[in-house]
Amino acid sequence: MRPVIKLYLDSSVIEPIAQQSAGNRIKALLQQRGAVVFASMQNLVEAWRIPDPATRGRFVRAILQVARTREVDPMLHGLVVPVINELRRNQHHEWLLPQPRHTHLHDLRILHHSIWERLKADPAALPDNPRAMEAFVYHNVGDAMQLQRLRRQAMKAGPVASPLLSKAMSARLQPMIDRVSEAEAYWRQSAASTWWNSFFNPSPGSFELRNWLAEYLIPERLELESWMTFWLVEADRDALILERVYGFFDFFQSHLKVDSGNWGDLNHVGFAVGRDYFLTADKQFNAVMERVRNQPDTPIARPVLIDRASTDIVSEIRSGLGW
Repeated sequence: MRPVIKLYLDSSVIEPIAQQSAGNRIKALLQQRGAVVFASMQNLVEAWRIPDPATRGRFVRAILQVARTREVDPMLHGLVVPVINELRRNQHHEWLLPQPRHTHLHDLRILHHSIWERLKADPAALPDNPRAMEAFVYHNVGDAMQLQRLRRQAMKAGPVASPLLSKAMSARLQPMIDRVSEAEAYWRQSAASTWWNSFFNPSPGSFELRNWLAEYLIPERLELESWMTFWLVEADRDALILERVYGFFDFFQSHLKVDSGNWGDLNHVGFAVGRDYFLTADKQFNAVMERVRNQPDTPIARPVLIDRASTDIVSEIRSGLGW
């Protein structure tokens, strides 16, 4: 039996599929090649921002036609659990709840499943509370943009510059930074800061990560220098591939202007982990993904650049994949 080929399509590729009503033809191509597309909640969030119901419905219908597998287990669960496992491996039991709660995971699995089922019946449907959805999108865009700006300010100031750290602490941590590349130092420090801030300097857009961490961690027992040491030295990079990919992508994207498009890119990039091909029509995104993939020991999907202006998107995708 030949192995299943796993693909992810970002919204820039789904859009021309929807415009050309090519979902069933793409589905047939995928079946012929033994390939499976995964659809994410990020795909849906971007669909929900389309104001016209008919256009939104075509977009979501295209997702449902081409994607046999869909996000039910939240991406953040896949991000958080390996870090918790690393904390256990490094004997930081005092930071961890004796029994994880798993309440948030259970609730989101039910929610995500119900959303996909509802969209099968009505692809143009919006969430039950559109205002809450709009607030979710607004806060996540704004928070991600602000986080990227802070990371970039810190990078310009120096490898261990951070609003979290005193000068004395930074000096003690400097040797830990000097042993790794700039990109490696960036993802480790930015991950440490992101997680810490979600507890102790929260913003509206960080509530989701905070909810996940509350399932596992006891925040009042965390100590900043030990926390930074864990991220800079103890955490095994191979065990935290998803966190590394996010950090590398943000690092290589750092010369670009931070806007809502950057936020969407960052929320898609994690789905390159565990897949063979990542299809996008965004040249800038594709170039950054290539740089991430070229990092040592970073096994992610091969990015494939698709011409969204092609008059035959099925042939364009077939050609891009070498089929």
